[in-house]
Amino acid sequence: MEPFYLAINWIYCKMNIEINYFEFMRNSQKRFYGDYIYFITTKTFQNFPFFREEIFCELFILNLKLAKQLKRFKLFGCVVMPDHVHLLLRPGNDFNISKVMKSIKENTSRDINYVIKNALYEGDTSTCRFHIRQMLQKYQFDFLYHQTQTPPFKWQKSFYDHVIRTEEDLHTHLNYIQRNPIKHGVCGDYLNYKWLFLPDGRCDDWIDEI
Repeated sequence: MEPFYLAINWIYCKMNIEINYFEFMRNSQKRFYGDYIYFITTKTFQNFPFFREEIFCELFILNLKLAKQLKRFKLFGCVVMPDHVHLLLRPGNDFNISKVMKSIKENTSRDINYVIKNALYEGDTSTCRFHIRQMLQKYQFDFLYHQTQTPPFKWQKSFYDHVIRTEEDLHTHLNYIQRNPIKHGVCGDYLNYKWLFLPDGRCDDWIDEI
């Protein structure tokens, strides 16, 4: 993993970001908006381990990739754990972090609930991502074939965000994402964890290089 840490030195030069706490724009929900890198944590409702099911992990990643295209944000790291997700991302000019997360969470909820119950619960919208919808019937068949009763999928309200302020801070949170599967005991070696994505050369180009 060392090569991408060595590259951290020039990420801020490349982005031309000057981090200053007092320059942040703060909204009424005490969330800072601006041209920053965010470390995001979002959890499932009551910490239910929905993402132990690989089909749900796949649906989250599909919706994350699509949101990245539509909302035009940079993604530097991601890990999907049984009951929570960590992201390291930088929004583009048109969609702030709240709009990005709303899109990811609503569409993931909609598609997972379609698989669970063939019905739309949280995140129900009038529009449909056609190429994802084509896959849902197969996911639903595979899921129902081996699953017992599962509650409707739901996220905890809102999400936690931390604005990356320094090079050291960025390094710390990349390392935190990398070690999360080991910390929570889901694997002994992060290299073997399927749902960990970092700019280390092992991912497709949907993870942005630092």
